[in-house]
Amino acid sequence: MALRSTWQRYWHTLRHLRPVQFYGRLWFRLYRPRPQVALRLSTRHTTH
Repeated sequence: MALRSTWQRYWHTLRHLRPVQFYGRLWFRLYRPRPQVALRLSTRHTTH
């Protein structure tokens, strides 16, 4: 029963979204850009 209520909650949420919002959420879950470590700036040295 809990699985059914979970799917019903998803359905009621998704049916009120516009297609752009739905695809945007899907895209964000599938593609997350990773920071490029090679282009990282060096940190400043502090003087005390």
